[in-house]
Amino acid sequence: MSSLENAEGLGRLISHFQTRTRDTQNSGWSDLWDTDQSDLWDRGKPSPALIDFVEEQRDILPVRHCGRPLRILVPGCGRGYDAVMLALHGFDVWGLEISETAVKVATVYAESESELANPSDYNFGDPQAKSQYKHGKVNFIAGDFFKRDWESQCSVDGRTQFHLIYDYTFLCAILPEMRANWARRMDELLTKSGILVCLEFPLYKGTEEVGPPWGLKGVYWNLLAEGGNGIVEDCDQEKRPEENSNGTFERLRRFKPARSYPNGNGTDMLTWLITGCSSGFGLALTNIAQSHGHKVIATSRNPSRTPELVAKVENAGGKWLRLDVNDANCAHLIKDLEASGEQIDILVNNAGSSVHACVEQFAEEEVRGQMESMYFGPARLMREAVAHMRKRRFGIVVNMSSGAGLEGRESMGAYAPAKAALDSVSKVLAKEVAEFNVRVLIVSLGAFNTNMPTAAASSKNPLPEDYKGTVVDKTIDAMASGNFYPGGDKDKAVKAIYEVVMGEGVGAGHKGERFLPLGKDLAARVKQGHLLGPKKSSHAITEEYAKANAVYVAKTTSETAVLRPITPTRHSASKPVIPGPIIPPLSSSVVADTVCCSTDMYGRRRRPRLDL
Repeated sequence: MSSLENAEGLGRLISHFQTRTRDTQNSGWSDLWDTDQSDLWDRGKPSPALIDFVEEQRDILPVRHCGRPLRILVPGCGRGYDAVMLALHGFDVWGLEISETAVKVATVYAESESELANPSDYNFGDPQAKSQYKHGKVNFIAGDFFKRDWESQCSVDGRTQFHLIYDYTFLCAILPEMRANWARRMDELLTKSGILVCLEFPLYKGTEEVGPPWGLKGVYWNLLAEGGNGIVEDCDQEKRPEENSNGTFERLRRFKPARSYPNGNGTDMLTWLITGCSSGFGLALTNIAQSHGHKVIATSRNPSRTPELVAKVENAGGKWLRLDVNDANCAHLIKDLEASGEQIDILVNNAGSSVHACVEQFAEEEVRGQMESMYFGPARLMREAVAHMRKRRFGIVVNMSSGAGLEGRESMGAYAPAKAALDSVSKVLAKEVAEFNVRVLIVSLGAFNTNMPTAAASSKNPLPEDYKGTVVDKTIDAMASGNFYPGGDKDKAVKAIYEVVMGEGVGAGHKGERFLPLGKDLAARVKQGHLLGPKKSSHAITEEYAKANAVYVAKTTSETAVLRPITPTRHSASKPVIPGPIIPPLSSSVVADTVCCSTDMYGRRRRPRLDL
């Protein structure tokens, strides 16, 4: 974590440059290197965002050109983390620094056997990447980016231009009055078909605020397209160049990765809109996202009922808004947020409720209510959010679903179809928007320790006498009496969801995941064959993984933890029971744990097993 991620570090940096003129900027940075103050910007590892760009954008960034590695320049390369990472991905890289001290530090870092011998230290997004690429070369040179005397040190067969230039925080470090020269130099240093990759940092600062770092809100596109003259305050109001513009750059795409540095990113982090945040998974996801520095817009039908939760979220920099997903106009919330400049990066459709009855018992309004809250409402929000995500070429939709939607459980004749419909539209949407760098993730949940069971309602219509003693009756009774013992730990599940969404931890290398089943009982139901569909079908989970996951921990009367496989429950016409361990015997308590089964919704075994 760099000192730039706290007020004290920012104050030191701004004070250091406060009285320096344009002519003394270079010596200012050299002095910081010479006095060992690089902690002001040193993050200790390469940018996860750059790693993901390199590994996911191969259509515009091949490793080789005309049989030779692409040449990359990293101005203001610091200790060389990004330069070395790019070389490990197969590129030939030149890192440029104003300070001789910095060049020595970066050279030592690059030559360190311990570093180069452990490419996993470079935080590859793809775990296999470290063995996929033939390493390129990395060179560090001292020089002033705005002068040409250093270019001869980069000459290869007389060529001094680069196929790609990566500007991480170089532009935000220079005086705003130097930005036009920055744009012209980028044009000079890139080949005719070269690519400039820039990190938009810090977006939270206005262009008029003192630096460094100097605010870059809306600067990059306009700077390059307008030939160095265009600066607007609102990064969403991009002014497209006219045909007679003297700009020479064409914007290829805006890539907003899910991964960034875990700390200190402030408002540069992603913005989550989560529904149903007053309890359960919605509240837990809100907490974990905020704890990692993301901005969360939490919603619930009646925020006034949870004033303490609202205050906690808002004190952490988030918002809490009223939203009833059953309202036909619920999508107006996203439309209004986007119009005000709030970009929704991650939409989590979590709000929902359950009503239990046999199918013939449900009242019409109960069925429609379930479909509104768990299909029509989420679908409305998705349609509005995805339209904006598609234009930005980035976004993630997370739909909280249920194993009930896969198998159709007794007493869930309204809840299960609603979740099944949500699953279906999610699969369609995932295919439609994948090419726009928008991802859709279905989280299929088993039974977890939330208030969902106790909050569940029974139909207003009485259960017919014939159903007394059946699975339907037992389930309704268990919900009403509180004798429902979910085996899943909500907090562990939320951690898994967050990491799969962000592509880190257990989700590293699996950001393309579309289906995430979670829950001990869900794994057991897979083993027992309660999830419908033949093997290799869209809902299939391979037998070996089902067996591996079909284990739970139970406490015996002697309090000794025992691992045992879950055996299929035998059905009896005289004494029907709920399949599997969804309602464990009262004599044993299930230790909360979470197991993730291991295929996506399309029958592909993409993920390792998660034992959380």
